[in-house]
Amino acid sequence: MGANAGDTKPVNIISALVPAVPGRPAIPPEPAAVALWEVHDPARLAAIADPVSFTHTIDSQTTTVDVSMNPLPTTLEDLVDQLNNDPAFSAAFTASPGARSALDGTSVNENLIVTAKEGGAGDISVVGIPNTVSKEQKRAGRNEIPATPEIPARGRGYGSEDILGAIDVTREAGSLTTTTIIPAFPGGTIGGTSPGFGTIRETPVITLPPTPRREETHTDTWNSGAYDAIIQIDRAIAIVSKGRAEMGATENALDHTIRSVSVSAENLALSESRIRDADMAKEIVDLQRWQILAQASMQMLSQANMVPQSVLKLLQ
Repeated sequence: MGANAGDTKPVNIISALVPAVPGRPAIPPEPAAVALWEVHDPARLAAIADPVSFTHTIDSQTTTVDVSMNPLPTTLEDLVDQLNNDPAFSAAFTASPGARSALDGTSVNENLIVTAKEGGAGDISVVGIPNTVSKEQKRAGRNEIPATPEIPARGRGYGSEDILGAIDVTREAGSLTTTTIIPAFPGGTIGGTSPGFGTIRETPVITLPPTPRREETHTDTWNSGAYDAIIQIDRAIAIVSKGRAEMGATENALDHTIRSVSVSAENLALSESRIRDADMAKEIVDLQRWQILAQASMQMLSQANMVPQSVLKLLQ
């Protein structure tokens, strides 16, 4: 009977879709941090004040923690441990060393990085630890960035604005030539160090050769607006033709489904009729058969009853 009535075929009537834009989850707040450079110097460690004051300002609220430096630390690692072991400091901040990584893979801790435990817009200031102020780094905190909802996909229609867009048919064809002057480069070197936040990584030194002054010419050309309009209209015709073909295929699929369902309904009604309704021809034949048998039986019974009566007549 053809395709089954339960068969389905997904059909996309509008092929040109604006894709969905996935949503973004909320970005948690980022804590503030400060990097004090070259604190590992023994002379600077010896000049640390007692106490050292750490101030964290977040959302217009200020938290100040004073940490005793008695005894004075002799190494950067001792300073980090002494800070993290202080209950008041460890409740609000985290101290960690910042390393200098050499080309041979070795590293030496030189800097002190202090990070707030609570995220949010704000900054950290430190008083009492000598460092190279010109290299000191501060990273401001950031509040939570709210999540963005998903933008679902949507279909584009076949109207002139959807397909053709804005066509400037008055634009004439032309070209534009631009010349860029690149000044001479005397040469030099790059590399050596690559600083990060509280860290520094040594990199190979690259020598750049000198280059003379030169000019580079670039020409941009464009077609006329009428030509672009023809191209866009041809593209629009192709889109509309594709859409009509898809709609025709959808209509044919629906017609086929209707015919299939109609045949299924007819077969179902026929099956029900075979179950519910009697076969009249067969029943009539059976009725006549039983009527003939009944009449024959009555005739035989009447003949059987006549035999005794005949005998009695003879005896009389």
